[in-house]
Amino acid sequence: TDRDFYSSNVLVAKMLDGTVVIVSSPFENLGTQTLMDWVAKTMKPKKVVAINTHFHLDGTGGNEIYKKMGAETWS
Repeated sequence: TDRDFYSSNVLVAKMLDGTVVIVSSPFENLGTQTLMDWVAKTMKPKKVVAINTHFHLDGTGGNEIYKKMGAETWS
């Protein structure tokens, strides 16, 4: 679905094993929390893996929330 999380470009995909992969990040905590709440509600993931694509706020700005919500973060 096409959703606007504070004008961020984020890829979200659910794998066959129930893992949700999030590529990149919203710029800040509020956008990331909104995204994670949406993922939990609509995708009901077994686990979440967040992949940082580069070291700018639009790639890593949500890491604090990813960690708080129990997501694995890969760089």
